[in-house]
Amino acid sequence: MDQHLDINVGTAESSDDCTRLLGSGPADGNTRQHAPTLEQDHEKNQIDSENRKDYHMALPTFVRGYVGSGLLALPFVFYQAGIVWGIILTITCCLSNHYLMKLVALTCDDCGVSRDAWGNMCKAVGGRRLKIIGEVSLLVSQLGTCIGETMFALKFLNYAFCALSIDSMCDQGYKHVILYLAVIIPLTAVTNMRHLSWPNEIADFATVAFITVTVLLGISQLGSLGSFFTNLEGNFFTVNLGQTALFCGTLLYAIGGVGAILDVRNSMNNKQVFYRVLRNGFLVIGLHFGFFGAFNSLVSLDKTQEIYLYNLPVSTISLSSQIVYLFTITMTYITNQFPIITILENWADPDDHYFHDDRTEGGKKMQAIRYSMRYGLLVVVIAIACLLPSFNLLLSLVGSYNFMVMNGLIPVLTYNSHFKGRISTRTMIINMGLLLFCVIFGGFGMIQSVYKMFAPETLAAASASS
Repeated sequence: MDQHLDINVGTAESSDDCTRLLGSGPADGNTRQHAPTLEQDHEKNQIDSENRKDYHMALPTFVRGYVGSGLLALPFVFYQAGIVWGIILTITCCLSNHYLMKLVALTCDDCGVSRDAWGNMCKAVGGRRLKIIGEVSLLVSQLGTCIGETMFALKFLNYAFCALSIDSMCDQGYKHVILYLAVIIPLTAVTNMRHLSWPNEIADFATVAFITVTVLLGISQLGSLGSFFTNLEGNFFTVNLGQTALFCGTLLYAIGGVGAILDVRNSMNNKQVFYRVLRNGFLVIGLHFGFFGAFNSLVSLDKTQEIYLYNLPVSTISLSSQIVYLFTITMTYITNQFPIITILENWADPDDHYFHDDRTEGGKKMQAIRYSMRYGLLVVVIAIACLLPSFNLLLSLVGSYNFMVMNGLIPVLTYNSHFKGRISTRTMIINMGLLLFCVIFGGFGMIQSVYKMFAPETLAAASASS
């Protein structure tokens, strides 16, 4: 879709684009083109180098905000919905989410907001009341994601220790919490997302390694490629429309969060490079998710479990790759807690006197307030994660909420309202059509997820496993 969406809001990706959009030079158009001076050439090279550095630092962080525990729930929902239908839904959700997130970024650019971009965008469009609604909505969305990542990490730790026959750690929930805190606490102290670039790159390599090992193990489980194609032929065209809402909800849990997107945007020196990060980031994510979900559902078929790790053989290489992948989950939690922290710090310091990206003003008292908010949030997240009965239904619930509110209602309504009179009727109709699609499927997915989560059989299964 066209990046400018029928408007000029300063989203050009180079100085040449800006010149073409804004116009320059004398009106008579007779000025000759002069060769650039050495100083101009050096300045252009320096800008290009900074933009490339900005891009390569931002892309891993962007991807890290999405590739987390939701990836491991995809084989199950792919099998439930059907391979072809799952692939179609994955492409549709990625394209629509990319478009809707671009609406958010374009609105933020035109409003001139950076830090706490989501809340300030809502305030610029609809005043303080809309800002509060927007911030509360974002807080709920990101909190749900953090709970999901924590819930998975604790479940995985118990699974790994029991599989390794480490009796002192098997079924010892409080020890798993302590171990999780030992990793999370130092990372929670980071106040600028740019400092997470290298850990996120390591986590991205860990993700690629995990997916590679999973594929190799899947081929080993099949025995031959002939078995894979037999499974493919028998199940490829199976379509279960009744699972569409749960599929989209689970997928949108992973790719539906707007908070991490805006924090990545805010961390970049050149906001225009962000549009390349947005496009390429969704391309990487879509390929990751589509391949992982479709391939592994064909490996296990009706034996596919809600968390795909439980389908992998218990071996040294398998468990090693899973333990490494746990670092990826940790980084996903840290990336997704940033929007929550930003909102809480903005509420505590609305004039930005004390809380800045790389420092805290106001002495030890303000430092204590800042870190008590961070670690208080961590306590709340862990407590809720320990109480919820179903991991997969939580993912579907949070994803359906994101689909309806964060990826439909707020992006479309703020964009259409802010750019009213500057965009075509066609764009308005497309946006409203997407809004209707998000509200219907997201709302239905939320109702379905809540109903199943608190169904007697779900609560009984959770009680039996605890």
